[in-house]
Amino acid sequence: MNVEGAYRCFCTVEELAKERDEAAKSKRLYRYSGTCKDISDAELKQRLNRADPFCVRLSIPKGKTRFTDAVYGLIEVDHKEIDDFIIQRTDGTATYNFTVVVDDLNMEINWVIRGEDHLANTPKQIIVYKALGSKPPKFGHLPMILGPNGQRLSKRHGATGVQEDRDMGVLPEGLLNYLALPSR
Repeated sequence: MNVEGAYRCFCTVEELAKERDEAAKSKRLYRYSGTCKDISDAELKQRLNRADPFCVRLSIPKGKTRFTDAVYGLIEVDHKEIDDFIIQRTDGTATYNFTVVVDDLNMEINWVIRGEDHLANTPKQIIVYKALGSKPPKFGHLPMILGPNGQRLSKRHGATGVQEDRDMGVLPEGLLNYLALPSR
């Protein structure tokens, strides 16, 4: 699969930690410097021949990502806020923001409906869709269902599944209405 703008990054954990430390000392937000973005073909060949470990990053184009969320309306993110993120780790496994896009493309998904906690992932995923030469689906991000303590509900914390709600007599329309309302 060809990913437009992808490149190998040979930066070590130590080098990246140093970059993060320097950003923290300067009281600025850390962004990957792009050190490996423009290495020469000769250096790339040399590093590959030495079997230097690398990850694969996606070069973020200049500009902005805009999309209309079915719940939150127009969302716009300046690409200056997104650094060249990793799409394949050094062990060869793909990262979440890459795999969900590939999976959605393979399954011909045209709507992605998920919790608002994934809203920050959406601009990155739209960039991946475009890097793969594909049109992104439509998105809708729903408010999180919170417990009495204000924390996110999950199965491990005793949250019930929709089947249990059905068995208790909760009407599907009522549950849908509740889920569609903004967070309180």
